[in-house]
Amino acid sequence: MLNIAVKALDEQTKPLSKDGICSMDYRVRTMSHVSFRCSTIDRWSSHPAIINFWYNLLCTELKDHDSLLFVAPQMRGYNSSGYMREIWTTCYRLMEHMNEAVPWKLAWFSGWDQWPATTLESINLQLYFLRREKRYRTLVVPIALIMPSFESESLLPNILQNEGVDLLSPPGFSPVLAHGFAELIKNHLMGRRASSQLLHRCKFCFSSRCLLREAMLAPKEIPLNEIFLKNTLGNGELIQQQKRLQISA
Repeated sequence: MLNIAVKALDEQTKPLSKDGICSMDYRVRTMSHVSFRCSTIDRWSSHPAIINFWYNLLCTELKDHDSLLFVAPQMRGYNSSGYMREIWTTCYRLMEHMNEAVPWKLAWFSGWDQWPATTLESINLQLYFLRREKRYRTLVVPIALIMPSFESESLLPNILQNEGVDLLSPPGFSPVLAHGFAELIKNHLMGRRASSQLLHRCKFCFSSRCLLREAMLAPKEIPLNEIFLKNTLGNGELIQQQKRLQISA
């Protein structure tokens, strides 16, 4: 998604260049007075605001339930293991914050329900394990969501309709999240560095989109003619992309 956003910015703006030095994060819209600096908040899933958000929702629900089942869309491909680890960490920190009030499990489902979930930690199997422990009043929590979506309003109710469980959907607005994101943005604008994850690419990746994302969102002031040649093996497509981005100083 970051690559798509960067591609759109690249198509509609140009980088600022001065004395042969290009600031890829500082963008200028041609034929207008508009200019701006690019940045991104790329890692916020483990922010305390997320924990406090679900903690406040769960405190009023636990008295009527004896177990929790956290659910999240299954991710395939690059960085799927990192995504699953972050979701699990969020669940663990939340339950630690709640002093492990009830037993809990984490399950994965197929986003948009376009294919069966390819994991042993499916919703059906995890509910089976909870019921084997005599836990029949389970509350399902879509831990990866922070606002109503297709998944919380349509997909999950359809998946769970015959399971005899309750679903806790996120509200349309949360003061806790609003305050948490305000603090997150403030710290970001005060100069907090981008995370190392933003700089990470697949091994042997020479994609022009990934290189452009890194240059624009995790910038370094380097000569323009080195932006897309750095860390490459002379890939022809990258050279053409680099030439296309050149602007007169």
